[in-house]
Amino acid sequence: MIPAPVLSQACSLFGLPNNVQFFAKSHEHSRSEIWKTGNHLLKITPICHKDECLELSERIRFARFLTSHGVPCQSYVLSLKGQELEIIANNEDTYLCQCWLYIGAIKVVDAHPKELRTFYQEWAMLLARTHKLSKLYNSKHSVTWLDEWTQSYQMICDAEVKKCFRNLRDELKGRIAGTDNFGFIHNDAHPKNILISEKGLCLIDFDRACRHFYIADIANAIYSEYSRIGFHSMHKGAFKLMPEIFLRPFINSYLAHYPLPQKDLEDIELFILYRSIVMFGIFYQEILRYDPQYLAVFRENIIQRRHFLYTSLTDFIY
Repeated sequence: MIPAPVLSQACSLFGLPNNVQFFAKSHEHSRSEIWKTGNHLLKITPICHKDECLELSERIRFARFLTSHGVPCQSYVLSLKGQELEIIANNEDTYLCQCWLYIGAIKVVDAHPKELRTFYQEWAMLLARTHKLSKLYNSKHSVTWLDEWTQSYQMICDAEVKKCFRNLRDELKGRIAGTDNFGFIHNDAHPKNILISEKGLCLIDFDRACRHFYIADIANAIYSEYSRIGFHSMHKGAFKLMPEIFLRPFINSYLAHYPLPQKDLEDIELFILYRSIVMFGIFYQEILRYDPQYLAVFRENIIQRRHFLYTSLTDFIY
C-alpha cells in the first residue's frame, strides 16, 4: 500500500482534496496504485530505476501529442508547480505521482464477440491512426522496446523462458525498422485500456508506450482479445469463431487506414510470442497460485514456440 503521508502530499501537490478513495491496480502484483478524489484520478508508483521519470514523462508527452492531433486520450493534469509528474521522497522510498481527469465512459462489457464487430473495426482504426501520427512524432527521450525487454527479462524466473526471450530479442533487433513500420506506439491497447465515450474510443494507460514495431500493437490486440474470450469470458464457446468474427474485421479495418508492410503481417507470430513472454513474467505468480497446470502449458508453448494462431494472418486480408 502507498503510505498515507505520500497520498496526502500527492493530493497537495496537485491541489486536490485529501478525501481519496482507492480506485484500482492494474493487476495483483502491480507496483502502482490509482486513487480517486472528485473527478480526478491520482496514480502513485514506487520508483525502481533511475530512468523511470524520464520514460514516463515521454509517454505522457506522446499521449498529449495524440490528443492534439484528434485522438482522444486521458487528459493529464498539471501540478500546482506546472509539472506533469511530481516526485515524493518518503523515508528510503521515492514515488512518482501523476494525475488525470476521470473520464465518464465505459469499457467493453462481456458481450458475445459477434456483437463487437463495430468495436473491433474502430479499435483497429484507432491503432492505425496512432501509427500514422507516430511518423510525425519526435521523441525527446528514446524509450524503446529494448527497455521494456530488459525490465520484463528481469521479472522472468524460468531459465528456459529467459533463453527463449534472449533469442527473440536478437531476432527482433535484426529486423528492418523503417519509418513505415516502426515508431512510438501505445504498446498496451487492450480492451481494458480503451474507453467508449460519446467522442468515440479513448486511449488510457500509456505506461508501456515506447518505440516499437507497429505490428506489436496488432499482436497485443490479438493476444489480449483471444485471452479475454478464451479465459475471462462467459462466451468461451465463441473462441473457435475468433478468426472470422474478430481477426477478419480487425485486420482489414487496420489495413484500410494504414498499409503495414506485408513482411510484418507474415511475422505476426514473432510479436505474439514477445507479448506472451512479457505476460508470462508479469502474471507468473498469479497463474502459479491459481492454475499451475495451465502455467506448465503456457511455459511449454513459449519454449516450443508453438503458433498462437492456427492460420496465417494474411489469409484474412480481403
